[in-house]
Amino acid sequence: MSYNNDKKRMIIAMIVSLFPPVPVVNVPLRLAYRETVDPNKVDSAKTVLFSSFKNFIHYNCIEDLKIYIDDVEYVKESGVGLTADEHEQQQQHHSKTILSKISKFFKSDKSDEESEAAQIKSVYGVTDSNIIPLNEENALFIPRVEHANKQVTLKFTIKKKPFELKATVQHRHPRVWSDIKQLDLVSLENEKIEEEQTAMTNSSFRVMQFNILADCYTSPANYVGCPVYSLYRNYRQWVLPEYILEHSPDVVCLQEAEVRMERLTKKLVEAGYLHTPLCDLARYEEEQSITYFKTSRYQPIELQMVHYKNLKNLLTPAQLDPLLKSSITAKYLDLLSSSMHHNKFSLALLQDKQTSSSILFGSVHLHWGSPDFDINYIAQVIQLHIFMMVVGNLLDKHSLPRDTPLVICGDYNNGPTQKAYTLMDYGQYELNGYTLSHSFKMSSAYSHRPDGEPKYTIRTNHFTGSIDQIWMSEKLRVSKLLEIGDHYPRQLPSLTDPSDHIMMLADLYVSKHPRVTLTAADNNQS
Repeated sequence: MSYNNDKKRMIIAMIVSLFPPVPVVNVPLRLAYRETVDPNKVDSAKTVLFSSFKNFIHYNCIEDLKIYIDDVEYVKESGVGLTADEHEQQQQHHSKTILSKISKFFKSDKSDEESEAAQIKSVYGVTDSNIIPLNEENALFIPRVEHANKQVTLKFTIKKKPFELKATVQHRHPRVWSDIKQLDLVSLENEKIEEEQTAMTNSSFRVMQFNILADCYTSPANYVGCPVYSLYRNYRQWVLPEYILEHSPDVVCLQEAEVRMERLTKKLVEAGYLHTPLCDLARYEEEQSITYFKTSRYQPIELQMVHYKNLKNLLTPAQLDPLLKSSITAKYLDLLSSSMHHNKFSLALLQDKQTSSSILFGSVHLHWGSPDFDINYIAQVIQLHIFMMVVGNLLDKHSLPRDTPLVICGDYNNGPTQKAYTLMDYGQYELNGYTLSHSFKMSSAYSHRPDGEPKYTIRTNHFTGSIDQIWMSEKLRVSKLLEIGDHYPRQLPSLTDPSDHIMMLADLYVSKHPRVTLTAADNNQS
């Protein structure tokens, strides 16, 4: 199959290829037509990765399919790798798709091609022949963790022509944890160490911080080193849930989470998580910050969306009036309330079922920063000042003391030397004579590493920096941290890492002793 491409003045052939061309753990694998200049020549791995894929190949066109893992024939899973007849029978019984909430708009008499095109159009707004829809129903094979780094071979026939395609299944890099607890315990007297270790055992929990990259902020122009197909939720929704659940966090704080990322929500709920309120798509609210928590560990007291369009409902008149009357802050309130982005945060006030004590988690995403516009950083620090007042109001509403354990995770778009970080760390920031403050003693979990905050938590071709943090209040201590390391590619997202931000994990516990800030000498002695 070929056609004349006037723009390139060459004959482009269409050949049968795997899609995605590089198999990745948990991502459905199917067949599609791929453009190539010379069908008789083997394209390089990079050429294949960045090729244009046109039109998926339907299951009923594929015959005699056999799958091998490292040359050992694969025993098919239920619902994956079916024969054409089996697949047709299954389709009659499984009309529900991954996009179940919009499936009611599809007509039952549509062909598979029309149905899948409708799915794409409903999600992306337009039908793009470069998007090959990925779902379980039409997958030839879904690689699992046990297939990582192994060669998968597909042998099949199309129109009586035999094919054999091979590729190696990719998986994310190994994880490395740092043990932080001994650095904290070194400051305690010997008789208190055993008491502290008991508290660590009884109250320890794992919290995750992760900006998962919303589709509405994604474009090939901004991520030129990433294959286009891997940038959107059609692909990333297959990597994200397992990427998160692998570590079994007790609490998951996400930013740039989209209601349309249905598989992510579905998988987390199935795994026993509950979440804070979701935004309203009918109001074109695309993304938000969400907090998920394990229902086996926590009982919800109050779950709240902190929407900056509703400041009158979030703050008391005594809190809001000074902000409205000040010439320094008033204009920024208009900016924050009118923005469609980075203005929907979350709070989850929970009761720990193990200890019966209360703990408050928050997920924030401050206004984006820009080295050329200081106005952005001023907006951030005002935004954070408001959020911390909302935190205090929620504790007061439930008659909880201000030293209730508090964890605020987020993409702060701010590093250790900048305004919002300073406000969180010191509890106060002077803005042209206007004092922004909060009443909590906070510490960044990753600042307890011997080397301090990581070098970066986001890595793209236009920006690399450390702008994500897990902030914890005075009663909390760190026992372990997931190290970021140097194994990430120069630009994210990648095929196996589904965001431009890096996932952060901290094991924390409630301490009975005041936190001691260690000096560099203390760290060296340990």
